[in-house]
Amino acid sequence: MNKKVYYQMSQKQLGRYVTISKLIESKLTVKQAAISLGLSTRQILRLQKGVKTSGVNALVHKNSGRRPHHALGEFLREKIIALKKSPTYVNANFCHFQKLLAE
Repeated sequence: MNKKVYYQMSQKQLGRYVTISKLIESKLTVKQAAISLGLSTRQILRLQKGVKTSGVNALVHKNSGRRPHHALGEFLREKIIALKKSPTYVNANFCHFQKLLAE
């Protein structure tokens, strides 16, 4: 049922896991955990439920490690960088360069 985690947890995620684990072990109250993590009690209950059912994966954003859908392709990205470095556009600021690209 639990999927393996193939990436490093951030310090923030690790801290959340430690706090939620203490909550599950009844070493902390929901309110104490909420104050400790700077979250609402509702969010703490949601995280607690997730950790109980899915383990540590409940604390990791589901799009972690994925490329955004709206990201530019690598070829287009490199072409834009090359244009910006070219003598024609090298002195244009980014806002002006963006307008020139749109044209």
